[in-house]
Amino acid sequence: MAAKSVLGRGLAALLKDSKNLDGDSKSYINTEHIPISMIEPDENQPRKFFDHESLQELSESIKNYGVIQPITVRKKGEKYKLISGERRLRASLMAGLTQIPIFIVSADENTALEVSLLENLQREDLNAIEIASTLSSLIEKLNINHNDLAKKLGKTRSTVSNYIRLLKLPEEIQIALRDRKLTMGHARALISIESDLDKIKIFYKIINDDLSVREVEKSAKNILNPKIKQEISGLLKEKINLFSKDFSALFKTKVKIVNTKKGGGEIKISFKSENELEKIIKLLQKKTND
Repeated sequence: MAAKSVLGRGLAALLKDSKNLDGDSKSYINTEHIPISMIEPDENQPRKFFDHESLQELSESIKNYGVIQPITVRKKGEKYKLISGERRLRASLMAGLTQIPIFIVSADENTALEVSLLENLQREDLNAIEIASTLSSLIEKLNINHNDLAKKLGKTRSTVSNYIRLLKLPEEIQIALRDRKLTMGHARALISIESDLDKIKIFYKIINDDLSVREVEKSAKNILNPKIKQEISGLLKEKINLFSKDFSALFKTKVKIVNTKKGGGEIKISFKSENELEKIIKLLQKKTND
């Protein structure tokens, strides 16, 4: 019987539900020590990057106190596949341990991936790119859409979509996100930029000039969709020409409308004599009173 989804409830739910997976209470949970050599890391694990200094500190702690919290695995043939606790597993190897305490649970590959993702999210262990990659993998493996996955996670659809969109960023920006040199806010502002070259230019300005998210958003707007900006500029120019002709016909003199880059502008009405000026003023007064 396939393991039912426990995403949104976490590892505790998997441990609780596993006794019902095959109707055998023995499959519920076993806690024991096994040789580390019998444990295979899961290539689908969400977490891909580990800080060496942090691992070294954990390794020293394990040397002194042992592994306090068992790692979680599932049986696979004669060996065991890791579900949760790869950091503890790696630190134990660094500490020279040959055995490690484990929880054994019944779970299929997809359920294990779901739970591993949720456990890491709850501890905020994953960087943004790891989250994005895992969400994308879940959508593919479970054959569900962004909205369905968001419901499973207890997140909004936009949250899921925003993470997955990060995978469209140039590689060097993804690396900066992975290494936490760039925030999600910065990344989301960069995503809105159409050209990868422009994305990278602003990315280096973020790093070198310590730009705020608001400053990045402003820069993105300045270069966003240049074709649309050109179209808007063209329409405005056409309007100005039409108004200039209308005013020139009304005042029977040359009227020039000048717009500025900031969106403002001025209207210039030419007159050759005091008499012409008086006529223009009377026309304006008449239009005002009308």
